[in-house]
Amino acid sequence: VVIVRCVQETVFNKRVTSSPVFLFIKGLPEEPKCKFTSQLLQMVEEQKVEFKSFDILSDEKMREWGRFYSNWPTYPQLYINGKIVGGCLLYTSDAADDTPGVD
Repeated sequence: VVIVRCVQETVFNKRVTSSPVFLFIKGLPEEPKCKFTSQLLQMVEEQKVEFKSFDILSDEKMREWGRFYSNWPTYPQLYINGKIVGGCLLYTSDAADDTPGVD
């Protein structure tokens, strides 16, 4: 169990640090599978931010690990420099305050 947990954590960390901005999303950037993913992608793209993403619907273990690791219960999840910033609603409230989480 400990070895599996370490492997999952390593894979997870490699993903979220593979780009300064990383998104765990439902679907693909070209084909989002939920309205919150679609909204977050639109906001990030409007900021002209380069990002990498992972479709959490394609991997049940990664989806569960992401909730555990981040202590954030829902998707999408936005990471900046390997740290969770939050989800779509947090990002939208930051954008509404004109202080987006992505510079």
